Amino acid sequence: MRLLRPYSRESILSSLGLPASSTFDPRKTMGENAGESLFGDENGNSAPPEDSQTADGQEAPDEMHECNVTARVLGGNQRTVGRAGGLSGDTVGDFIVMMGSAAVDPVQWGGKEALRQYGSLISGLTFGGQSFQGITDVIGSDIVPDVRGKLTGLNPGAILLELVDGKDEGVTTVTLHLPKGMQCPG
Repeated sequence: MRLLRPYSRESILSSLGLPASSTFDPRKTMGENAGESLFGDENGNSAPPEDSQTADGQEAPDEMHECNVTARVLGGNQRTVGRAGGLSGDTVGDFIVMMGSAAVDPVQWGGKEALRQYGSLISGLTFGGQSFQGITDVIGSDIVPDVRGKLTGLNPGAILLELVDGKDEGVTTVTLHLPKGMQCPG
């Protein structure tokens, strides 16, 4: 099975069983499959299939590892769902923000390139019980200049994690599941 680039417009429409020419309105309900991973199989497993590929066409890693980090968990902005996120670019196309995903400070994760390659494979669980599957955006603000720098300054030693459809938890522990070879953020 060969997958489309994670979170592209085409992969979203395909996962909904719609042709690529469909008009997608994220404000409308997605039906009984809402919230399922784009990597989900017929048995409900959410891990990517063995022959899946990363956003840049490389083979996805077979193994994952876990790490616990201190994170400033922020409630997200659901108005971004269905729009091109901060990982998008002219040469890489659109990375669509998905419900259940997260936005981060790319500097803490090895840069946008690392997130474009492995972001769809990253998941996590907060101490408060909230979870996310995939990193689809970067933390930003139209109102607060250098919001990531300010949040980092207010929360030294913590990674920034904005849950697109989550609630603010303050500074807490988050268990991350990352592809082998990707270092824990910090």
